[in-house]
Amino acid sequence: MNLLEREKSCIQAFLERGHHVPTAVVTAATKPVSNGCAKNGGTLPVAAVSPPARLAIDQTQISPSTITYGTRSLTARFHVSACSGSVEGALVYVTAVPYGQFAAANEQPTGSDGWATLQFSALAGYPVSNKQQLLVMFVRARKPGENVLGGISTRRLVSFHVTHG
Repeated sequence: MNLLEREKSCIQAFLERGHHVPTAVVTAATKPVSNGCAKNGGTLPVAAVSPPARLAIDQTQISPSTITYGTRSLTARFHVSACSGSVEGALVYVTAVPYGQFAAANEQPTGSDGWATLQFSALAGYPVSNKQQLLVMFVRARKPGENVLGGISTRRLVSFHVTHG
């Protein structure tokens, strides 16, 4: 008698004595937990990203590359990514911190390359002092229609050097 046959005979004897064996309800296999990415890599529309995935502001560019106290306008670019790729259609909002240095630009969508470009004009509050060394900007990227504080949105502070020039 092999081990399997012995097990079966023990169970048979157990049941013949009036004992009951609890049974388990078999259910369908559970679905694997999603990472929130419809695909990984390449360019994906912001609609294809869902929690727990999050947007990331992973690259910045500013023009002119040298910001001086006399700079009156800026062009800033911000790259948004998620799921190992660029995100198209994310809304990007940017404002200088503290407020009053540059006029806040309207929220802009990212293009098919994941970049959003925003234009800024200097206000009377720039420079903040004659010792200002950084221009700090608050940057937010979000999915249209979602709460700005939830979902896949992200925010960060970025800084650019300022020279006396």
